[in-house]
Amino acid sequence: MVEAIVVLPLFIFIVFLFVQSTFVWTARQMTVYAAYCAARAALVYNPRDYESDGGIAKRAACEVLGWISFSHRGASPITIPTMTKGAGYVLPASHGISNQVSVNVSNEDDGFPAVTATVSFKYPLIIPLGGLLYVWDSKTVGGFEADTADGWHYIMITESYTLPKPYSTATFPVIHEEDRKALDLR
Repeated sequence: MVEAIVVLPLFIFIVFLFVQSTFVWTARQMTVYAAYCAARAALVYNPRDYESDGGIAKRAACEVLGWISFSHRGASPITIPTMTKGAGYVLPASHGISNQVSVNVSNEDDGFPAVTATVSFKYPLIIPLGGLLYVWDSKTVGGFEADTADGWHYIMITESYTLPKPYSTATFPVIHEEDRKALDLR
């Protein structure tokens, strides 16, 4: 009985840490994919469409990371357009994703024609004891910046992705105003 009292809390703590570690690993992989999607959007669209924060590159990153944002506060949730006019699929728990994601797009990479997208994602640590271990007694954990705002524990995951530009995007059209409104771009 005494052995169970001593070992069981430690075992539960380790299990929660392992589960939280797999969630963080998944979030890091999703952030890499979000950076790829932001770079791809920046490569395909005219630079004027992604220069401001909230442009097409950020929209692409938010659609990827909205699935794991666990955000219930903020603006309206992400809606993915469908083939049916006026309809769309609403991502659950993606209300504040635009506050959790920032995207920086640069067009040149040391003289090589390329687009680099850097995505920073403020990921919530949702496992009760596992998240506490990530931020316990330190503000930097595993190379990530830790934050405990709003009662949640967060880590900042930053990833970059570079795609070469095989052509000039200077002649691509700007998104039409009705498409900009449909995509909910600023």
